[in-house]
Amino acid sequence: MGKLRRLVLGALLAALLGACAQQEAPQVEPARQPLGALELSVTGLPEGTPAAVTVTGPARYRQVLTRSTTLRDLQPGAYTTRAEGVSFLGVTYTPTVDPQRAVVTKGQTARVGVRYARPAPQSAELVVSVTGLPDGVASDVTVLGPEGFEVTLTESARLRDLTPGSYTVTRLSVWTGSEVFVPDAPAETVTVAAAAETVAAVTYGRPEPVARPEPTDWRREVIYFAMTDRFRNGDPTNDSGARRPGAADEVTTEAENPLGWHGGDFAGLTQAIRSGYFQEMGFTALWLTPVYLQVPAITVTDGGSPNDGKRFAGYHGYWAEDFFQVDPHLGTKEEYRELVATAQAHGIRVIQDMVVNHTGYGATLTETRPEWFHDEADCAAGDPVVACPLAGLPDFDQRRADVTAFLNATVDYWVEHFGIDGIRMDTVKHVYDDYWRQFFAPGGVGDPARVWTVGELFDGNPGFIARYLDDLGLPAAFDFPLYFRIKDHLSSPAGNLDDVAVIFDQDGAYEDPTRLVTFVDNHDVPRFMSEALSRGVSEAHARERLDAALSLIYTVRGTPSVYYGTENAATGRGDPYSYGPFEGNRVKLAPDAPAPLAPRLRALAAARAAYPALTHGAQRELWRPNGREPVMAFRRTLAGERTVVAVLNNGDAPIDLTTLSAGGIPLRGTFALSTTLTEVTGRAHNLSITDTGLLVGTVPPRTLLAVAGDPGEDEETGTTTVTLTVDARSQGEAQIELRRFDTGREERLPMTPVAGQPGFWTITLSDLERFRSLAFKFGNAAPGAKNAGYEGFGQGDRTLYLDAAEMTYEGVYNFISVPAPETAFTGTVTLDGAPATRALVEASDTPARFYAFTFADGSFYLPYSGTTDLTASKDGQSQTLSGVSAPASGLTFTLGGSGLRYAIDGDLGDWTQPRARLINPPYDGGFGPDNLFSELLVDWDATYLYLGYRYRAAGNSAIIHLDVRDGGVTSVANLNAWPRLASFANPIDAFVAQYQGDPAQLWEVRSSTQAARIDDGVITATAGSGPAYTIEVALPWRALGFASRPTATLNLHAGIYGGDGYGAGDIAPHAGSTPPASGNTVAGFDASRRVDFQTPFSVPLGD
Repeated sequence: MGKLRRLVLGALLAALLGACAQQEAPQVEPARQPLGALELSVTGLPEGTPAAVTVTGPARYRQVLTRSTTLRDLQPGAYTTRAEGVSFLGVTYTPTVDPQRAVVTKGQTARVGVRYARPAPQSAELVVSVTGLPDGVASDVTVLGPEGFEVTLTESARLRDLTPGSYTVTRLSVWTGSEVFVPDAPAETVTVAAAAETVAAVTYGRPEPVARPEPTDWRREVIYFAMTDRFRNGDPTNDSGARRPGAADEVTTEAENPLGWHGGDFAGLTQAIRSGYFQEMGFTALWLTPVYLQVPAITVTDGGSPNDGKRFAGYHGYWAEDFFQVDPHLGTKEEYRELVATAQAHGIRVIQDMVVNHTGYGATLTETRPEWFHDEADCAAGDPVVACPLAGLPDFDQRRADVTAFLNATVDYWVEHFGIDGIRMDTVKHVYDDYWRQFFAPGGVGDPARVWTVGELFDGNPGFIARYLDDLGLPAAFDFPLYFRIKDHLSSPAGNLDDVAVIFDQDGAYEDPTRLVTFVDNHDVPRFMSEALSRGVSEAHARERLDAALSLIYTVRGTPSVYYGTENAATGRGDPYSYGPFEGNRVKLAPDAPAPLAPRLRALAAARAAYPALTHGAQRELWRPNGREPVMAFRRTLAGERTVVAVLNNGDAPIDLTTLSAGGIPLRGTFALSTTLTEVTGRAHNLSITDTGLLVGTVPPRTLLAVAGDPGEDEETGTTTVTLTVDARSQGEAQIELRRFDTGREERLPMTPVAGQPGFWTITLSDLERFRSLAFKFGNAAPGAKNAGYEGFGQGDRTLYLDAAEMTYEGVYNFISVPAPETAFTGTVTLDGAPATRALVEASDTPARFYAFTFADGSFYLPYSGTTDLTASKDGQSQTLSGVSAPASGLTFTLGGSGLRYAIDGDLGDWTQPRARLINPPYDGGFGPDNLFSELLVDWDATYLYLGYRYRAAGNSAIIHLDVRDGGVTSVANLNAWPRLASFANPIDAFVAQYQGDPAQLWEVRSSTQAARIDDGVITATAGSGPAYTIEVALPWRALGFASRPTATLNLHAGIYGGDGYGAGDIAPHAGSTPPASGNTVAGFDASRRVDFQTPFSVPLGD
């Protein structure tokens, strides 16, 4: 026992000493034993189908796997792999060998394969495996096959008992309302064999954003517009467009079908960039037509096209089927990314054409999201520019929040994931203003700080373009006003450069006119060459005129854009839909075609790069023809840079500038007199500056010369003050105004009566920019004025070139290009024995020009020369004097017997105490604030029923339905005239109707289908300008079917109605009117705004 005790104590002591030693000495970690790995390969299952594999091994190791993987850091030893059967779409797949063993050794990787197999199919089967979508999100996959087979799938599916053959699996992008999932490709074609399984994998994904390119000042750029399909075929393997069944979209030739796909693609454009094609002509930006997947081709069947019966494809890109996929005719997403990257690497920015107004004919969205599009009711009730289809294309309703979100996403996708530099936005004016406000707002998808956008606004009015630039936030717009003048006037020697100069006079309409993009033609209009040839110009001269037109857009303010084929002086009469082969404006570019204008384009681009005044400088006119020699000149100036002066000769003969009325072009201090002039494009010239500051020399025909020199030290600018006076005695008591048109937006300025000269009016305008033209007319602001208050019916505007510090102008109202007569008729008009104010006196031969209104004392002054019949009229009464020769004075017209209670002149100021008044706030504003019926006044006497009313109507009609006799109809939906969706508890027997501000019409309702217009004794007057109008109507009781005033109750029902077969946007009366009326309703747009009148505005016809 003692020995045992000593051994135990010794052991305990040794353990304690060992523990102390471990605490005191550093610990050494033993060497890590090398581990192994096991690589598992799973095959035989449809893509995306999870396997059921369990791996077990040493130390109770267990791992469940669903796909191929590599297990690492395993302890050496034996591992067992067991696989279970897996069911997918009704078929069980079983492992071919099970279980399997593998030995893992130190530092090595063992391998084991699990192969699944399925029972042999009894029929032809196609498995469509869809992956990449979140749970609950449906796919958009369609399978098309032999014998008309078609099925749409929202998830993975197994299709059994198929007819063996070729099947195409198409797939569209999926929009969840907040994000988009894009498939791997638009379509895949597979072969399904008998008694076999074929798998088609559809993989959705969300692409990663790419780095945004550095912003640029787009005024420095020069744009080349390539219609991708018509430029160059760089990859013939995509010509079939992935063979979408039913698309009939195989590539064809121009000779076979001008409306088909012609093979151009991304690869062709990329090859052109790498070869230097665009760079050699000086282009720094490339505008491409839309890249979207297009709807299948349609057949032309209207009989109005020379291509009737041919297949019309979306080769142009504007008929989208899927806004998030590229059309396979053009290439793949990867090829598009390569194109963008290649362009940017070569100093070329990429502008992608986009559309948010419409989709393609029969696009899938119209079936899956029909509520996203305007219907016929929207079109009938709304502004047709934004609410009606363009060329029948399904029209998005951007007023819906879900539509706005979707369209924003379509734009954001290409900006974020492909790195494009800019957007060319199609059909801008056909989209609601509010959409553009949010689009261009800070932080919006089109925020100019994020991406540049140039908009297509097919309109020749600078004021119209300016509203989108300055009010709605559009960064840039195509200069259609200048385009129209270029094609009309530079295309032939008969053109008028004064009309071209007027466009630059209106640059004041824009906050910054340098934001415009200039062009001479594009894919929507005839090519400039064809414009010139159609005017009888020879082909050689047409090319020179094209040179001059291009020279103009390169030297005026803005960014020039050139349509593909211009370098070849290509012709094209217009949209190929309307022309035969090789006649349209979209013929495919021949790679080896001569390019006679390429050197000129290169020289013009080089000039813009070398002379910053051409890209950023102020522009000011130096000379215009003013009806004389066809010469126009302007200067471009920029502080610290050489100044450029451009001189254009539009004639067919050389012009010696010393023959101009001024002896040359006054430079007004533009150049230093000692400077040497250099032609900026390298052209030879003999232009020089005289000691008096005149530009002299010879300008060849059909040529623009642009010379640069040192700026003068005393550059002349200054302003003009002009006093305008008009003899408007023919307009009587009316307020006369000046209506200016040279600012791009009409301005109406009231004029002041000239003291002591009744009928003469004057106005003084100060601080007008010199060396521009003032364009204007005088106007009559009084109710009932003829020709909507504009003078000079059928004559152009008055113009005054402001070339002095102080100027005066005098004119005679109504006589602009027509000489004012030197003689006149004068006299008086009385009505019921009293002077007739604002009575109308007209000459029988040309009443639109030769007329006069009376003053307060009944007198009139009517300029005239010759002999005519004169008629005076007021309030339905008239008198004619025959064979009166001018000059003649003391003429007297005596009107009487009208018995009218009111002057029917469109002025309700004399309706001080009407028998009845209806005040009408909006019912629900269904047609918007510019379509409202606001007030109705009713009165009568023994002879007439009087109606006076006010309303607003923009593209719609004001109608008052009357119930004054026994009988009548309860619905006017089927009338032969003015049919509207309106019903009445009190049957109506007549109505008064007019479209917008047209004269009111009285109609008698004779049956539920027949109405007849009644003109007998009806007196009407309209005042105001759209959309606000005031109407006065005097309806004889006899016209309403009575010999004298009836004693019954008059029932009235008013409204602002849409087109034929449609209801109303606003009604009167209703529950909110004064007096109120209950039970009157207007249905929603889904019921075409049908009106139901249960309660009329009732007026007892007492004394």
